[in-house]
Amino acid sequence: MTCLYVFRRPALLVLWLLSASLSFAMEADGEPSLPTGPWTFETGALSLTLALEESGAQGPHFVARIHEGLERLEDNQALQITLRRLGGREERYRLEATAPGRFESFAAVGEPHAFTGELVLPQAFGKPLAFEQVEAQTAITPELQEELGIRLATASGQTLTPRAEAYGRLRLPPRAERPVQARFPGVITAAQGQLGAWVEAGTLLFTVESNQNLKRYEVRAPSAGELTGTLHGVGELVLGGEALATITDRRVLWAELEAYPALAAQLTLGLEVTLYDAEDRPLAQGPITRLGSALSAAQALPFYVEIANPEGTLRPRQWVRAEIALPSRDAVVAVPRSALQRYRNGEAVYIFAEERFEVRPVTLGARDGQWVEIRDGLRPGTRYVADHSFVLKADIEKAGAAHDH
Repeated sequence: MTCLYVFRRPALLVLWLLSASLSFAMEADGEPSLPTGPWTFETGALSLTLALEESGAQGPHFVARIHEGLERLEDNQALQITLRRLGGREERYRLEATAPGRFESFAAVGEPHAFTGELVLPQAFGKPLAFEQVEAQTAITPELQEELGIRLATASGQTLTPRAEAYGRLRLPPRAERPVQARFPGVITAAQGQLGAWVEAGTLLFTVESNQNLKRYEVRAPSAGELTGTLHGVGELVLGGEALATITDRRVLWAELEAYPALAAQLTLGLEVTLYDAEDRPLAQGPITRLGSALSAAQALPFYVEIANPEGTLRPRQWVRAEIALPSRDAVVAVPRSALQRYRNGEAVYIFAEERFEVRPVTLGARDGQWVEIRDGLRPGTRYVADHSFVLKADIEKAGAAHDH
């Protein structure tokens, strides 16, 4: 397959050609000193084939087949393999007999399948057999690294402030709506105010003539807010106790949100939350002021964020997205987001050791706006590519160093 790359800057084309030439030279001149898989070994006493195979749910694992010399093995005798990865990490695998002449490791061999190895045989067969596999690696000169913007860093710990998302709607807090009530039956003789108007607590709203003694009494606003609901008018009969109007105070609203179990377990009162509208524009900030006491039918925990709305621009039932600042946590290893690249069905970083770069699949943990926790796949002290790792990804894929199973 031929790939066509279009470069808008001539300098990048030159760098790409240099990189391609370097990769070609490595492939042409770097003849392996050891056999690459599958591996066949012939000694005076032994004929053996070793391979990486996949079967069913079991991932890539070592399978050894002994064609000659099986009779020299004792019953239940196992084979041992030691792998050395780029950077010096060692892994050991035990191969046990699963059929006459067939030995398998039950532990999967992690990617990339790039290593030097030794197959340790029983003493009767002599010294260990050496082998290697090379994939997902490349080498780039320091000068070219600088030109391509490749920046190295050393894996270390970081304090992360993870963020999580939740969704919900705005609502009025309890007692934000107050009825304006007549105390006694009668007829409204005067009415002040209009729907939508703001009134202060104690503002005169209605005058009612009592049916009992024909005396007039005043009905005033019980609190500050906006006149909403149904507004009664002059001449209307009131029975006493019903609402002549409703006062709604929207100066403070609640965001009613839902958290599913994984997030709910991390929530505490006081965590800061930023709210965004449907177009991802920031609306307001506020703390978590209340956690629900019961789960919803979908097993979500309701929680509430109190926000100021002094201008009344936010309205109940408005949809919101919430970004929650979770408690800070210390990560043993964390890398900037720019260090991550997609690899097969997961994420990977590119390490640098022994003058070569190699892809390393990683397991991610918590993340914040800048850093991502690495739970597995990258040890503290390892040199890795922090910026422009996409250059290495392209070079490795171009060279065909990555393989598919």
